[in-house]
Amino acid sequence: MKLLFSLIIALLVNLCLAKASIDKRLEKLYMKLSECSYTVTSGYRTKKHNKKVGGAPNSYHLYDRARDITSTKKCREDLGKAALQEGLTVIYYNKHIHVDDREEAKCLIKVKNGFRDCNNLMLRTRLE
Repeated sequence: MKLLFSLIIALLVNLCLAKASIDKRLEKLYMKLSECSYTVTSGYRTKKHNKKVGGAPNSYHLYDRARDITSTKKCREDLGKAALQEGLTVIYYNKHIHVDDREEAKCLIKVKNGFRDCNNLMLRTRLE
């Protein structure tokens, strides 16, 4: 029983730290981009809600390690570039961006039949 209790406490602590991590990292970026306003439209999701909204089966939202964010197109692009520079993963959708803290950062663009890598595009943009 003590072991089970310890495991539950450890899991809860890890979930809280992960949440604090993604939110703190995003807050720093919001401060740098203070001319923009952002709205988080999705954070933690239950499995049931994730399935209902068409989320990936192993979505980072299930672990409270992802945020979907809306703003103007320019502000979404600026936040995405800043997030990539901070080592976060960014997925660009039509009306929002998805940001998560997976171990290996990626840059993706949602296209009709899946996703397209945009790391080279973002690298060129940063160098110009």
